[in-house]
Amino acid sequence: ARRAAAESRELLSDLRRESGLDGGVDVVAELRSRTEDFTRRHALPASFRQLGETATPPIPHAVARHALTIATEAMENAKRHASPTYVDVSAGVVRDVLRISVYDDGKGLPEGTSLEDLRRAGHFGLVGMVERAASIGARIRIGRGRAAKGTEVRLELSLNALGLPRNVHPQHPAPLLN
Repeated sequence: ARRAAAESRELLSDLRRESGLDGGVDVVAELRSRTEDFTRRHALPASFRQLGETATPPIPHAVARHALTIATEAMENAKRHASPTYVDVSAGVVRDVLRISVYDDGKGLPEGTSLEDLRRAGHFGLVGMVERAASIGARIRIGRGRAAKGTEVRLELSLNALGLPRNVHPQHPAPLLN
């Protein structure tokens, strides 16, 4: 109920901003703030790190809302399901792509987990992340990545696809669970 209320407030705020002349969302600053808030609300350390040397341009509100919701849900999922000792959040521009990563050192997903398995079992958090990513044209990877344990949710969004000034050659393969 709290999460639904928070998403409703966020959606109303977005609609109000979109009707004004506001130029977009500083996703890096907002994600840093959400990471600090997560640490305050839970007895679980979460750190934020900015990626890349290029400043992140303002992201359109509708896109930013989905990207930030994915990252927030990834932090909450880690706390709720993974029993991690920490959460590491990073965001920034890497080679003309906005990259957002949420990594936890918890127990990770069971080997062989698929989106269909999660859907059938009624676990819609990860399914929702994949659907949100697809709705904004982003690539999402959910799994261990290069880590020996834990889970990383990595979102990559072509700035060129958003019409933002970057030299990008976007590739958006199907979402992966690995």
